[in-house]
Amino acid sequence: MVEIKYKQILMVLIDGFKEFILEKSNSTLYYKRFNVKNLLFIVESSVLGVKYLCEAAKYLNFNPVILSEITNQEGDAKKQILDETYLKCETSSFDGIVAGIQNYHEIYENKKIEGLVTLLDSRIHICSEVSQFLNIKGIESSCQITKNKQNICRDIEEYSPKYFSLEDFYSNKISNYFKNNEKICIKLKYGAGGKGFFIVDNFEILLEEISKRSLTPEEFFSQYFLQQYIHGELVSVEGYFLNNEVNIFEFTGRRKIKDTECSLVFPYSKNITLIQKDKIYDCLLKIKSHYKLKKSFFHIEFIITANDIYLIDANIGRPPGGNLIELICYSFGISVTDFFKNYLSIVLKSNEFLNFKKIKIKDNIYTFNDTLNSSKSYLGVGYGVPLSTTFISLDYTSNDNLSYINAIDPNTKVCKMGETNWAWVGLVSGEESNVISELSKIKIITTDGVFSPVWH
Repeated sequence: MVEIKYKQILMVLIDGFKEFILEKSNSTLYYKRFNVKNLLFIVESSVLGVKYLCEAAKYLNFNPVILSEITNQEGDAKKQILDETYLKCETSSFDGIVAGIQNYHEIYENKKIEGLVTLLDSRIHICSEVSQFLNIKGIESSCQITKNKQNICRDIEEYSPKYFSLEDFYSNKISNYFKNNEKICIKLKYGAGGKGFFIVDNFEILLEEISKRSLTPEEFFSQYFLQQYIHGELVSVEGYFLNNEVNIFEFTGRRKIKDTECSLVFPYSKNITLIQKDKIYDCLLKIKSHYKLKKSFFHIEFIITANDIYLIDANIGRPPGGNLIELICYSFGISVTDFFKNYLSIVLKSNEFLNFKKIKIKDNIYTFNDTLNSSKSYLGVGYGVPLSTTFISLDYTSNDNLSYINAIDPNTKVCKMGETNWAWVGLVSGEESNVISELSKIKIITTDGVFSPVWH
């Protein structure tokens, strides 16, 4: 890997490879020598994914270039970025991503930009907007609308909990709602991973929350989304929309410790009733139809109660996060790289690289696929520590039947599990019984002592 500070343009031909220095002064390009192919820009990385996404891109004859701020990455994700060609630039805004792409592309004027993708919720709507602006393939334009949680609740009202507007705030509708001992969830409209989420159970606390953020009610309601609190079980459904089809991998059982997601169980359909499934399928069809989605992966969360369902978060435009992709791959007997080959083929070419899914819905006809190994239960765990401390290292002996991810770097401060939406030290996935056994052996070494993983 070579670091280049942008000072001048330089082109060197070495053994058929081209190396470049760009004429910029405020960014740094880190690159590997490669045969110049069509470019695929990848914005940031989730805790799992960028290594396999780059492998898939190269297999499909694309040259992957990662745009990353780097300082917001940790653990294995950061190491994987450092192993690839990447451009260190600002990625949290439209202007930052456009500048990064244009700066890199100026020396490849004769090379096509194949597309732009991201694995991060927080970048979906921005990348969609950039793709539309630059007229390149990538995340569908409808994802600029679906990323706003309030839009989904408004547009798919039949399956969503009730929500509250600024007018409800001033008309006393919200204050009256609390009188029935009800609770309200408050979320950032463009939040990701539970960031900014909290619950209030009386109007005075709501006023305090607005005040401590130094916001007016108008400003607060422009940033936050207020929704009826539903008590029930958290589940999700994973899959993709392709042309006139809804394709479903399976359902996932999800567990949290307060604000931190901690475990995923896949497949999970045996724990969901037929009535609940039918409503979820209908909800997916309505989402696809309303937003005219043609080539988008989805990870959509529901609260289920008795035989009812409530749509609470529709993540559209990316595959699932955490280590859920690994669970899907275990179940279908495919590699993570093959999963991402399929992802890129669908998003960039509108066709499937591999046909693996449990359910296909087309023209209201349901087709079931028996390639899923539903006889086994797979568990993905994100674990942490029982108190806020400084992480030093992990002590464990790898099991070849499991997958491990280091979520943070050594000598990094980490929050107590449950305090924030990002409190993981590491992740492990595999067959459920093997994962549970392994978690009893892992030791987390910190400045405050040695701890066993906290995960349930």
